[in-house]
Amino acid sequence: MSAHEPSHAAAGIPLKAHVEELRSRCEAASRVQGGATYFHEELAIFRDYAAEFGLVLQDPPSALSRTPDDEGNEHQVWFDEASQSYPNP
Repeated sequence: MSAHEPSHAAAGIPLKAHVEELRSRCEAASRVQGGATYFHEELAIFRDYAAEFGLVLQDPPSALSRTPDDEGNEHQVWFDEASQSYPNP
């Protein structure tokens, strides 16, 4: 494993597999409640999944005061090199 690869359990799982699992969990929730999930329900499913795999830091590092490493239309992303993870501000 190179020094640039994360060492946590989810590191070997392709992104596509994570997306499929999240989609599956949202679909299961909508079947249970008899209708489509809402944004906050999907957000809770995502956060639970990320916590399950240790993908989110509990406390954002002070490095978040710097410019994001990447950003899109609706998000900004900071990468924490020491923990090989993306903090959740």
